Amino acid sequence: MSPTINKQLNDIFEELYNLFNESIIAPRVLTLDDNVNRDIVRHIIEFMDNVKCKSEWNLTDEERKGLNLTYFEEGHNGVNAVYYPFSLDKELSPIKIQNTIHVWEKAIICIQVYSKNDEFIEKANELEKRIDDLEYY
Repeated sequence: MSPTINKQLNDIFEELYNLFNESIIAPRVLTLDDNVNRDIVRHIIEFMDNVKCKSEWNLTDEERKGLNLTYFEEGHNGVNAVYYPFSLDKELSPIKIQNTIHVWEKAIICIQVYSKNDEFIEKANELEKRIDDLEYY
């Protein structure tokens, strides 16, 4: 396995994170009291539990040098560092990749099922296809 697959996975993650945030989390249409949405709330928690995010204000100069390598900026004025799940310089096990992809697929299904925006659904479909086309074994 090469660093190329790690880069592909990180690119998918960044797009999925931004899409998930914009289509599911930001609208705040979901509540824990709504029985219909209990599954989606569970999937949001599962997805976000696998995301490492830190305020850029709390980063050291050394950590900031990793921009575009270890994290991407998001949030209002890009003040949050969201860390990529896969290191570009480490060999990954197919099992770790598969476990991560499983969580991502559930996030994609949430977008496909609960989003009212056709553009978001289409982007989710494209991400699903990119994941399906990955060769990591």
